[in-house]
Amino acid sequence: MNCRICGSTIAAKEKFPIKITPEKLFSAFIVQEVEKRDFYYCSKCKHGQIESIFDEAYFDSYSLREVVDVEKDEEDLFKNSVSSKKLGGGTGGRYDMILRRIKEIRPTANKFLDIGCGVGDLLLDAKKFFSYVEGIEPSKAQCEIGRKRGLNVKNGYFDSTFCGREYDVVVSTQVLGYIDDLTSHIKLLKSVCADYGVGYIEVPNGMKIVRGKIF
Repeated sequence: MNCRICGSTIAAKEKFPIKITPEKLFSAFIVQEVEKRDFYYCSKCKHGQIESIFDEAYFDSYSLREVVDVEKDEEDLFKNSVSSKKLGGGTGGRYDMILRRIKEIRPTANKFLDIGCGVGDLLLDAKKFFSYVEGIEPSKAQCEIGRKRGLNVKNGYFDSTFCGREYDVVVSTQVLGYIDDLTSHIKLLKSVCADYGVGYIEVPNGMKIVRGKIF
């Protein structure tokens, strides 16, 4: 197995040095899977990982929005949206702040792609800033919600089918943790960025770069 961060070969299974507790992990599903598996620990960059557990069956039903009834109309969907209330979808919150900064960097940007767009909270805000807004999402459940909100959401993966396409802005938020080959993913992201385009990648502690005005 190769380390997903530095690419070094991990020759043997090693115990992860930090005790894994449910509150440190993303979901109950991950907790259950981690308890069944061995950790691989990279001695070079200190990254700990397990074998990939994300397959198409997992993403088919995956949704962060379990409380939302996908049969409700757009108004109810938005009103009941946990992310829209807490994260700023369509409310001028944190996404609005990120998008305004991107527009400052590239005022002429019009074509926007969100990789792993979920139910489309970021896309809702992006429509205020860009004339063409598109999302790609592997979860059928989340795609269904996004489409009911009137968004251009495609069910699938960000892969070689995107080669040759071009966007002024490419955003990937909370996605890298699901990717086995980070280098190829980032290279593809860069390749679909237009000349002088903007790429925005966010990981779980990514808001630090916004609050600290690093980008």
